[in-house]
Amino acid sequence: MLGIYTDFFGTLHDQDVNYCAYKSLNYLAADLDGARERLDLLVADRDLARFHAIAQHAGFFCASAQGLYCYVGLDLATQRLVMLDVCTSINFSPEFFKPYRLDLDFDALQLERGIVTTLSPVDYFPLMFYLRVTSASERPEHLQELKDGVATLCGSGEVLDRMEEKVGRPWTEISEDILNASDWKALKNKYCALFITHLDGRKPRYGLGGSAFLLKSVKIAKQVLGVPPYRIRRMGHLVAFVGVDGAGKTSTIDYLQQLEYFRYTGVRRMYFGNNEYRLPGLNWLMAIKWKHYPVRLLMSTLGLVDRQLRIFIAFYYMLLGNVVLADRYYHDDEIGRLQQRDVSLSLLKRIYKKIFFPKMLKRPDLSVFLDVSPEVAYQRKQDYSYDIMLEQNKLYKDYMYAQPQVFIANADAPQHVVYASVIAAINSLDRQQ
Repeated sequence: MLGIYTDFFGTLHDQDVNYCAYKSLNYLAADLDGARERLDLLVADRDLARFHAIAQHAGFFCASAQGLYCYVGLDLATQRLVMLDVCTSINFSPEFFKPYRLDLDFDALQLERGIVTTLSPVDYFPLMFYLRVTSASERPEHLQELKDGVATLCGSGEVLDRMEEKVGRPWTEISEDILNASDWKALKNKYCALFITHLDGRKPRYGLGGSAFLLKSVKIAKQVLGVPPYRIRRMGHLVAFVGVDGAGKTSTIDYLQQLEYFRYTGVRRMYFGNNEYRLPGLNWLMAIKWKHYPVRLLMSTLGLVDRQLRIFIAFYYMLLGNVVLADRYYHDDEIGRLQQRDVSLSLLKRIYKKIFFPKMLKRPDLSVFLDVSPEVAYQRKQDYSYDIMLEQNKLYKDYMYAQPQVFIANADAPQHVVYASVIAAINSLDRQQ
């Protein structure tokens, strides 16, 4: 079982929170080991506040709170995304926005208490029949699971009794239809409309096609605008990656960008160096070898302005709740100024630098200093001599160790160790909100 689940379910048990896993129990053991990222939990309405507090303490973040709660978490040991779909009433139907509701008396449900509390078979299999018949899914393995369960089912429970009461058909007839079914088509034709008609909550239906188109359009618009699929941060973080060439800044950022946890909760890379420009056409203009000094000065000034403006793009993504990963930041400029402090400049050049040179308008919420030894850095990159590497390495160490909000990562360590330590540091920022 993943560590985040061990802590979470252990605390739920210790504090006697009334909940149960109610769906896809045939996959539960694998899910707890991280095979899939989602678990479906039913919580007694009276215990929802305590459930939320325990989930938050275990490292989960509530990404939605509109009756159907979605909790997002990160298991630090495996770096796996984990999600909890939590409800107090079970919502379902063929439409993916689940407009129909089944209210159950939680105290009347029969539960099996173990490491994870689950519905007992007498309630689980009738409930699965409800959900599968009224869903768009028609997997053969789901039908086989029902057949295997129904064949051994004895006694009655809350869901079974409610089903017989609402649809007016005995469970013996329903179970016989399940055992004789060759596929889902006959079962759905006979029971889907009947179940939907007698559900507890029925919202107006607007048509699957129109709703699907609308929701898909909203999803695409959110992607274009940079809105995270699951927002867990009121305000995003600016995380700056600093280090000499060869420290592993770009590779670490690339790894974080691909991690499911950050892709689901919002992540953006912003480059603050001198090799990528965002003003239209500036990359092309900067690649030209201009001969005249006024033109070179203009291009250089545009490059400096471009770098300064990038922080406002970062602000935009942070307002949406993203973690902005700054590939390089203005620490490099500060270090460069320290390196040139003994160089005498004319008054005009000092004024120019004062106006146009990048300024740290926003201090990072976290600066990750990838502290690499000169030998390792030079082995990875030989863009300049080893003597220059020694000098650069010392300047970066002296400066970064004196800064606030700096996380020191041993960049000589294996990559997976570096990645794990940085992920834990960013996750700690999330948990502080």
